[in-house]
Amino acid sequence: MWLMIFQGTNSMKYEVACDMLNLSTLTERHLSICSTLFRQITRESHVLHYLLSAKRDAEVAGRLQSTKKCPTVRARTFRYKNSFIPYALFNFQ
Repeated sequence: MWLMIFQGTNSMKYEVACDMLNLSTLTERHLSICSTLFRQITRESHVLHYLLSAKRDAEVAGRLQSTKKCPTVRARTFRYKNSFIPYALFNFQ
């Protein structure tokens, strides 16, 4: 509510108004929530764990340039690439 008042009266930028009110931006909150959800899914006890591909063997992973635990998904379309699982595998490992 305060943010709407700031933007309506002063025509202040969103990021500046968030800083003044000590709030995180929507983008920061979205990334934080996505990262938390992905960490939860990586646990084997999570209901959605089956959506992730199998983890790499530690010996094989040591010889690769990428240190990611799970291989990333190859996506042919931009829409699929930005869906949750491929995006999380690429950005949050």
